[in-house]
Amino acid sequence: MRRILFLAGGIGTLMTLVASEASAQTFFDRYMVAKAPCFARAYSTDELKRKPRQTVTNFFVWHAQPDPRKAEHPRTFEVEFGFRVRPSQKLFTARATCRDGGGPIACNIEGDGGSFTIEPNGDGLRVTISRVEVEGQKGFSGDLAKGDNRVMLLLSSPLTACSTRIN
Repeated sequence: MRRILFLAGGIGTLMTLVASEASAQTFFDRYMVAKAPCFARAYSTDELKRKPRQTVTNFFVWHAQPDPRKAEHPRTFEVEFGFRVRPSQKLFTARATCRDGGGPIACNIEGDGGSFTIEPNGDGLRVTISRVEVEGQKGFSGDLAKGDNRVMLLLSSPLTACSTRIN
């Protein structure tokens, strides 16, 4: 009888360890690798009419192919992101290095372009902008945080939504 109880207790402990290991997946594992290749949002004309100070019309983020010179692991990874602003609809893209410290993921944009955080939001991501100023082909975007662009709620999307050829 003791052997059966010991065996049952051991199996229960093993199942608990397996369950806790599965729940210990990192943000990178759950969202950048397994979830979707892209998270995006295109704001409708009606949404933009309700928020006249919002300049961003499209915003997207995806896991970037790692720079072979940098070590990448689930707690430090790179993303590429892009956005269009009105009225010009110019496209701005950049790369950011993100670090998972246990809360919202802190991302620092290359070339002192600012920073933002990303965190889960249902099936998508919530991007909170501190400062984002990105150089495009014909000038700078201006700081997105100065308009009504501080929070972007992105949806899990096909990779085409993160294309730099967004119309």
